[in-house]
Amino acid sequence: MMQMKAFTATIIRFFTYLPALVMGMAILRLVELGTHASQIRALLFPAIGNDLLALVRYLPFIFLLSLPGLAMRNRVARLAWIGVTWSLLLIVQGALIAYQRATSVLLGSDLFGYSWKELQLILAGHRDTDLLMAASMVAVIALMLYVLVRKDRIENPGWKPPYAIAVLALSVPAFFLLPNQLEADSDGHQDLGSITANKAAFFADANLNYLLRPVPSASPGSVADAAYPFVHAETTPDTLGPYFNQQPAPPNLVLIIVEGLGRSFSGPGARLGSFTPFLDELAGQSLYWDNFVAPQGRTFGVLPSLLGSLPYGEHGFSSMGKNMPAHASLVSILRSQGYRTRYFTGTNLEFDNQGQFLARQGTDVISGLGQFDPGVKRGNEWGYADRELIDHELKFAGSDTCKPCLTVIQTVTMHDPFTFPELDEYKAKVTQRLDQLKIAADKRAPYQADAKIFASILYTDDALRHYFNEAKKQAGYDNTIFIITGDHRLPELPMSHHLERYHVPLIVYSPLLKAPEHIRSISSQFDVTPSLLAFLSHQYGLKTPAQASWLGSGLDMEPGFRNVHAFPLKQTKTDLNDYISGNVLLSQGRLFSIADGMEIDLLDNQGAKKKAAAQFSAFKAINAALERNKKLVPAAVLEAPALGYEETKRKLQTAALAADLGNLWVSKAKAEVVEDELRLSAQFANRADSDSPEFVPLLVVTDANGRELGESYGKATKLASNAGAEVKLQMKLKLPAGNYFASVIVSHPDTGKPIGQGQYHIPFTR
Repeated sequence: MMQMKAFTATIIRFFTYLPALVMGMAILRLVELGTHASQIRALLFPAIGNDLLALVRYLPFIFLLSLPGLAMRNRVARLAWIGVTWSLLLIVQGALIAYQRATSVLLGSDLFGYSWKELQLILAGHRDTDLLMAASMVAVIALMLYVLVRKDRIENPGWKPPYAIAVLALSVPAFFLLPNQLEADSDGHQDLGSITANKAAFFADANLNYLLRPVPSASPGSVADAAYPFVHAETTPDTLGPYFNQQPAPPNLVLIIVEGLGRSFSGPGARLGSFTPFLDELAGQSLYWDNFVAPQGRTFGVLPSLLGSLPYGEHGFSSMGKNMPAHASLVSILRSQGYRTRYFTGTNLEFDNQGQFLARQGTDVISGLGQFDPGVKRGNEWGYADRELIDHELKFAGSDTCKPCLTVIQTVTMHDPFTFPELDEYKAKVTQRLDQLKIAADKRAPYQADAKIFASILYTDDALRHYFNEAKKQAGYDNTIFIITGDHRLPELPMSHHLERYHVPLIVYSPLLKAPEHIRSISSQFDVTPSLLAFLSHQYGLKTPAQASWLGSGLDMEPGFRNVHAFPLKQTKTDLNDYISGNVLLSQGRLFSIADGMEIDLLDNQGAKKKAAAQFSAFKAINAALERNKKLVPAAVLEAPALGYEETKRKLQTAALAADLGNLWVSKAKAEVVEDELRLSAQFANRADSDSPEFVPLLVVTDANGRELGESYGKATKLASNAGAEVKLQMKLKLPAGNYFASVIVSHPDTGKPIGQGQYHIPFTR
């Protein structure tokens, strides 16, 4: 009986003290929201809701942490325990808020995927102190301790034992029954969601889910039961060949992986305006993929994805280190047939096991942090700035002629802390670029707040301009194909939705190109190696393995928007929650439609959701089997690539898609403004072997932020099999001067929903 009374007393004391902690958390939240004053109406109530939800769900854990102190009879010892424990909780919450403010993403279970040395480098890269949050934490902890002492002096706490016990008891099932967070991003738009989320609760939930995650299992008799479930016949078609002038000798290949390069700030119609004027110029002379996807949200996966079309394993393919299973790659296959292979970066080769991965391919030259001349100054903790990297590569390449040669260059400057030798000069250039982009004065505050980031983008773009200017002077330039893409979209700039993290450009430039082409169909980095090998096999007779483990099936050259691929996306080393299949994205259990520009909208299609979920589950099962068994392809397949190119055995689409928009297409859409009228012409086509259903051409106008401003409809019509028709649409404009976008949609005559492949985000200026 005495023990029960003592335990009840600790519960009463806990609830008496609790307002001090709640007050501290509330003040930190207000400080956080105060930095987003312009969005306060949209943020306030979801933020309060998430904080209350976190308090209810994690109340038992806070109680258990506090229990040793609550049970102490000595007042000083009791307050010391509670004060230290709750101060640590406030510090964790403040640090997680600061991390989100710095990176625009929430910290979850990411840390499980890195070694201690890698964590030290990551933390050093985020060395800039959030002075506002640091000062707030000091003040909040002092205030919390003051309130705690005052609460301890209250003789009549006001909590009756039955109520206190009931509240604590009910919070236990609440942890399992209530949602982790309120959904503030129902349309996939994640910035508001990452701000309003309770950071400590998200961190705890993510880590608990990771530690307690079930091991994906395959159904009996499924492909995951096979010894090598990723192996399939090599059927990649040569989609690149028709675009190049063939030469007597195989071409040199240069792959440039640009750290953090995202489509939202690079290329025509970029949502934030393009800060890569050189790459834009180059894109106009190249094969340019507008809707290209990096299958990873961080750098850990880019070399395996781009050079090997390889699966992830648990934490990324290269993280398996010495246990990486035997595999083929662009590097190993080309090296076995006479190519000299080289890799250059300005950072530590040990990070993400990149050096070990490249060594496994047999890369002839692997140059990283330790290979720079002693007099070259480092840019920051990560390594050397991109101009120094480019000069280093050019100097080496000038004395290392090879015919043919595969060169990989991986940049680093567009990465936190975004510091480099000429930072101040390029900050001034940000203002110049805003003037060139005609960004209104009242819209410039976000750009000025992130001036270091935009400066780093301009700097890297100039470094690439320098590279191409110098590369033209080197032997072999006229027989070289350059491939440029981003490892992922940098997360520090605000994203309009979740898929934007993976949306990067792909530029294929070469003096051998017959003509430039702007391609709107979706492909991914998984498709690059299969396509390059198919091209070299078909055009130059190189051999490839008869069986492959590629996750990609080849680059799609269709100019109009479509997706014939299905593939997974892994945001972090520990986060595999996204899957694309046709024109849908399955993310965190929710289904979204994908439109041109990689825009997404929540989609209610249970059939497509079920198909996508089944595909994703099958992938996760064989991916888990790879991690367990460390088997990818049989050794015999890798011994001697012997497969020549046979046209009849090659196909681009190899997966049954969860959903696509059929055979009605819109292409060659052009928009122009004449006086106060928007005039748009577009080519509609029916590629089916039967007549199309009735459809209505729909014109939608949006602003730069995606907000719809108006619609206009054409006449309902049908198209015969394999027939096309030009459609012209008009809309009166009552808009201020600025940049806008038009979209042409093949819509259902009754519901207005898309029933074909439209063309989206066609830029025009008012």
